[in-house]
Amino acid sequence: MAQSVADGQLPTAPAALYTVPAAPAQLSYQATVNCFNTSASLMQTVVITATRAATGNTRTIHRAVLAPNEKLVVQGIPVATGDSLNGYTTTVAAVDYVVTTTGTDVPLTGTSFDANGAIKQVNSGIAGNQAVSGNLTVQGLIYESGAVVAPYSGGGQANATQLASEINKVTASVAASAPYDSLKLPASAAGLDIIVVNTSPNSIQVFGSGADTINAQTATVGVTQMAQSVALYTCAAAGTWQTEGIGGGYSASFQTVSNVSGLTAHAGGGQGTATALTAMNNRVTTVATTGDSVILPTNFPGMVIGVFNAGANACNVFPDTGSNINGASANAAYALASGKNAVFYCLASGVWHAISGT
Repeated sequence: MAQSVADGQLPTAPAALYTVPAAPAQLSYQATVNCFNTSASLMQTVVITATRAATGNTRTIHRAVLAPNEKLVVQGIPVATGDSLNGYTTTVAAVDYVVTTTGTDVPLTGTSFDANGAIKQVNSGIAGNQAVSGNLTVQGLIYESGAVVAPYSGGGQANATQLASEINKVTASVAASAPYDSLKLPASAAGLDIIVVNTSPNSIQVFGSGADTINAQTATVGVTQMAQSVALYTCAAAGTWQTEGIGGGYSASFQTVSNVSGLTAHAGGGQGTATALTAMNNRVTTVATTGDSVILPTNFPGMVIGVFNAGANACNVFPDTGSNINGASANAAYALASGKNAVFYCLASGVWHAISGT
């Protein structure tokens, strides 16, 4: 007949839970340890060991990771007079335990149960790297690591906030213009995906770690992810990340695109020193003299860039170096009158087409 011989909460350092007494005399016992994670939110790593009185040796019997309200049962542990059963949890003292003994011969097994009492076929709390050969089918949801993070105020790659979770949410950022507050992706590895959710009212700058690049941008340049956006950063080969969605966002049920306002056209004009257009929609509010300039980003077929001249004078919009606008000579400017706007389409490499309106 089984009897309860010890109970309590597992400590956070190895300690004896039960020591087999000398009486009543019995050649051997079999013990069972029941553990229950009472924490409402914390994963608990539970380790059960046994110390043999005859040798003084301590051996690990079972290790399991329990999510909130999950249970571990280790049964059929053979023990004799003077042996002790030990246990601990590596997180906090929130795992209840009960030790029972019996003279019945049962196999030594360790079984984990989920919060609904069903046997866990896959341990949802396994730590470290795990490899699965072949296809893995999960009946239910997969929960990835998530965190709310604060980007580094001051920007740049060197001090950017290092991301350590699969899903990362930014709720506040300070800089309303470049250099934007910054984040840094984990070291790249083939097959790794990272999601960045920017719910702040400002854009953020996202960098790779070390020499890792994003969308082929220089490592120390990174990419700008607009406010109110969700972007997936994916790595197919170590050293390079690709992302899509950094220039598109949301507002309730509406799609938004990246935008910047309050731009000042470069005084004195010219292509080499022109103010860079860094968003999909760009509003120039200061054009001190006619011909002050801005420049389109490096062209790529499919790009669409809007420029709005809210300045007092006509503004020159230059193509990126070597490109042309509306078939004019390479590097020639497009004059955008005060109070007018134009949309620049790139449909072929090195070629921009401008459509102007009121």
